[in-house]
Amino acid sequence: MAKYCLSSYSIPELFKLLQQEQAERICLKVGSQPSLAIKGQDFEIEGPVIEEKTVEELLKTVADTRQMRVIRRSSCVNIVHKIAETNCLIRVINAVGYFSIELHSIKT
Repeated sequence: MAKYCLSSYSIPELFKLLQQEQAERICLKVGSQPSLAIKGQDFEIEGPVIEEKTVEELLKTVADTRQMRVIRRSSCVNIVHKIAETNCLIRVINAVGYFSIELHSIKT
């Protein structure tokens, strides 16, 4: 089993890992280790456990003020963000007791 390790998180670094490993998604769920899904199998990414403030700080790097308001009011928001000439889908899930970000590469 492959081992993945990050000492801190940024959307560009996570997206780079997503592309390098040709993964389907990276999931960052508050209270858990981040995970990388490759061919339907989840692999834990070693590093700090995701905290709510970490998710909010990551979102502020890709979402404008209007999008942040929508995230606080809605249970699911999709943001398309361009990183290194590639579109990335950032799915934010904000439901009662559950807060997460999923990163997906958009194939064109």
